[in-house]
Amino acid sequence: MTTNNRLGQTTRTATAAMSEVSLAQSHQPSGFDWAMGVIIPRYIKFLRSVGVREAGKYYKIDYRRKTLILGFPLRKGLIYPVLIHISTRKHYTPASKVCNQEKETGHFYSACRALFNYSKKKGHYLRMRFIRDRSIFLVCNSYTKSVRGVIRKSYSGISVAAIVIKRFGELQNGLKTVWNWVYNYISARLSRLREALKRKHVKAFGDVATFEKNLSLLLDFVSLISL
Repeated sequence: MTTNNRLGQTTRTATAAMSEVSLAQSHQPSGFDWAMGVIIPRYIKFLRSVGVREAGKYYKIDYRRKTLILGFPLRKGLIYPVLIHISTRKHYTPASKVCNQEKETGHFYSACRALFNYSKKKGHYLRMRFIRDRSIFLVCNSYTKSVRGVIRKSYSGISVAAIVIKRFGELQNGLKTVWNWVYNYISARLSRLREALKRKHVKAFGDVATFEKNLSLLLDFVSLISL
């Protein structure tokens, strides 16, 4: 084989390898838009399973603040919102970028504003009068050591807690962690409800039966979406 032929074959091999890497990277999950494409269709399917026809009134995609708000109807007049703030920042993200209490800036306050500002608008069910508790997740691979655990602050006179999700590698792994948290929360809530009914020797009926059913369906949804 001549030198030119060997160089040509080496070049073609290198080009093919680079193409394969590029193709693999293009299929790797990354960014806020990818998360929306994965979560929203399954979420709408869940809403239909609990009899919701106007799905658009239960969720909000805030592209400006990179925050997704999913409202889960538990019973009449009661919504459980899950907020997921996603940052794809690659450089180190210190605490000052996550929660600057003096200036009320950072990922924590972006997530809070996404919910509280939207809740003031009409034409949907993510209103504060329908919300008793909420779960907020700050998802970012590059949070530093000082950013960890649960961030608790007051916003608009309401105590708010946000769970930090970091060092997960691919975004899909970070979202799995989010849904594991939600699963544990809903599972505990459903167990408490059933234990209370058992202690009182009564069967669920009316709003309580709807509450139990929707918690169970939500648990199934979280189990499937976390796979």
